[in-house]
Amino acid sequence: MNELAAQGHDLATWFFKPVIPATYAKTVLNVARSRGLNIEHVARHAGLDLALLDDPAARVLPLVHMNVVQQILSQTGDHGLGFEIGLALPLTSHGDLGFAVMCAGSLCEVFDLLHRFWNLQEKAISLVAEVHPRQATITLTTPLQLPAPVEQVYFECLLAMIVRALQMLTGSQALPGQVNLKGPERDYVKRFAEVLPPLRFNMPNWQYTIPVEWMEVRLPMSNPDMLAAAVLRCERELAMLAGDPKDFMARVQQALILGAGGYPDQQTIARHLNVSVRTFRRRLLQCGTSYRELLELAQRKDAVCLLESSNLKVQQIAARLGYLNSGNFSRAFKSWTGLSPEAFRRHRVEQARGN
Repeated sequence: MNELAAQGHDLATWFFKPVIPATYAKTVLNVARSRGLNIEHVARHAGLDLALLDDPAARVLPLVHMNVVQQILSQTGDHGLGFEIGLALPLTSHGDLGFAVMCAGSLCEVFDLLHRFWNLQEKAISLVAEVHPRQATITLTTPLQLPAPVEQVYFECLLAMIVRALQMLTGSQALPGQVNLKGPERDYVKRFAEVLPPLRFNMPNWQYTIPVEWMEVRLPMSNPDMLAAAVLRCERELAMLAGDPKDFMARVQQALILGAGGYPDQQTIARHLNVSVRTFRRRLLQCGTSYRELLELAQRKDAVCLLESSNLKVQQIAARLGYLNSGNFSRAFKSWTGLSPEAFRRHRVEQARGN
């Protein structure tokens, strides 16, 4: 019973975490538009804020993304949606992982990159890339119990996306191997027969297999220097995502250092942390805080320090901390400590003398 409860908790947690890249949701909506659907209507009924898609670094709740897919399925009845979306996703939509893959020297390197960094782009569906004596495989699995039509769309999308990426990298439309699909053959697969490898149905896994001799084929876009730089960015992002969300808040607090020009603004800290301003704000919101709250904590700490250890006048301290006038600073300080800055300083001086 405890195990079932834990699985239910994990599922609910995943549904309400922003982990789906916004570029994926945008591609899904573009497919909907190409089919004549009103994307504003689709987004509204799915609970998707279209303004969020303006930020290429943004992430969408899986529940919302699933709602978008279900809205399109309910309006079109077309379950070839997954293949269509996957074939429409360019490598550039996958962030630093996509760029690293573009710079790889061989499919063996590509498989290694996917195996190491897949979670940067997709956290609900796991990928295992393996090279065997006769063939190489990419296997997709998930611990989640997704609705059957949605699972079908998700896995077919990802398999088509992977095949399309390998076609682009090798320059070969007639990529060998086969795509293994769970479930029976479906009528719509005939539409994709010319752009996908042979499809096999009623298979135990969602999987793509390719002859092992293709693993060492040199790729025309290989760039070792750019690959190394992209891998470093992937490693840095993976390290950030692996830690507790509170670690991000701690890094922001570490960056809020009082300098000669005051505190760094949101744009400066976001650049320092290699995220967009919108992502910066959203991640702080996930931690239950904001830049304004963390700035106030820094101001409070530094105000106490300056009043205790410097001879600066209250007006000078207020200016250094970014307050327009000493009155605003005094009111804020009193709300923090119950004392005015002057009374706080006198109290600390008296305490020091008493000791």
